Amino acid sequence: MPLVLIPSFNRLPQPPRSVELSGVVPDRLSAASSDAVKGFTVRADGRPAQLGSLFEVRGDASDGTIECVGDFSRVHFVAAGMSWGRVVVRGSVGRHCGERLVGGRLEVEGNAGDWLAAEM
Repeated sequence: MPLVLIPSFNRLPQPPRSVELSGVVPDRLSAASSDAVKGFTVRADGRPAQLGSLFEVRGDASDGTIECVGDFSRVHFVAAGMSWGRVVVRGSVGRHCGERLVGGRLEVEGNAGDWLAAEM
């Protein structure tokens, strides 16, 4: 089963305007448990935050796949620096999606923000 991320930050009293998922790639998460993934540090409005506090996390990335389901238009750097595996965005995605991607497969089934696959 793939690792599935579903935004839940919109339910927060003060939802972040911007979330950065740099490093959330199969390369780094394929051996991690679901609990470890939830504790992975990302950035929300420039401050550190745990992935599990901003997203519903299901499954694991042991098969090399991460699915981002929902509106990720305020989520940036999805699949940035990925070297293998597969990231699927089932919705819109923010800036720098696929930046510095050197391998693997990136699929976006919605709109993409600026700098899609920059420096790929």
